[in-house]
Amino acid sequence: MPRCVRVVAPALAALLMLACGTTALRRTTVAPARLQSVRDSAAAQFRDPGTYLKAHLRDGRAYVFDHWSLAGGTVSGTGRVLDANRTQVAQGALALPLDSAVLFESDAVQTASAVGLLTVPTIVTVAIGAMCAANPKAY
Repeated sequence: MPRCVRVVAPALAALLMLACGTTALRRTTVAPARLQSVRDSAAAQFRDPGTYLKAHLRDGRAYVFDHWSLAGGTVSGTGRVLDANRTQVAQGALALPLDSAVLFESDAVQTASAVGLLTVPTIVTVAIGAMCAANPKAY
């Protein structure tokens, strides 16, 4: 077996195993008054990049912000507006006063913590397997 195959194959296998990580959806709700507070830990996670912000209104509509900022009691950014039946009715730059919303919700996809724990043993196992494949009589 050529040396490059013995080196590249285990490295490729390790990368594929790392790519098979699990993800979890972290969903959090917060009242509009709590969203204004930067010190509030629930509100702080809403400010993480990549977090979607959904604002639910009394009439059933929902604003879904992809990118957003909070200033002067108004949430503004880009996203879409859904009616009570969740049909898209608007898209683009949006602004919503905090007192118009009943509830704010965040949806953030994150890698599950168990993946980090499994990464180290996986790398060690692949490394040992690569050494055995490179020189089977030595081990």
